[in-house]
Amino acid sequence: EDQTFPKRCTFAKGLQVVSRAQAVTRLKAALEARDRARQRGQDLLVIGRTDCRMATNVDDGLEEALWRCKAFEDAGADIVYFEGPQSAQEMESLNSSIGVPTMLAQVERPGTPVLSPAECESLGYNIVLFGLTLLNVKVAATKAALASLKSGVHPRQLVGFDELYETVGFPEYYETERRFPDDE
Repeated sequence: EDQTFPKRCTFAKGLQVVSRAQAVTRLKAALEARDRARQRGQDLLVIGRTDCRMATNVDDGLEEALWRCKAFEDAGADIVYFEGPQSAQEMESLNSSIGVPTMLAQVERPGTPVLSPAECESLGYNIVLFGLTLLNVKVAATKAALASLKSGVHPRQLVGFDELYETVGFPEYYETERRFPDDE
């Protein structure tokens, strides 16, 4: 992670990153910790991430992102990615210069294409994140349900009660309650 403190969403105003040297030093510290964990038999991957594509304190965010990702790979990162590519060409540019697995975060944001997992794979990505998609869907569903209730109509897009009951964990809760009775 190469953001300055306090960390913020990549798309928030005022995003800034640390210097190249600091970014690489941070990654090297994580890699050293990874190697110690592996010596103890633990499985750990380090992702070299940069947010400089969208940073306000970088002149050419794309070139800097590509430089940092290459530096992260050279330092030993298991996976690399840069946040905020602005086009499919930018998304593809990372994979033309990197030999380790790459990750792409897809964000439903005006001006940024959202590609299918198959399209991301065709651009060379090994991992695709849809980190805000479920939150976005939940917000849209909540707004639609509230608007429906406000207009006097009960929302129609509901899961069945049994499915809701199971999804929120009642069966597991009851099993735990059975295993640990409150016998005072």
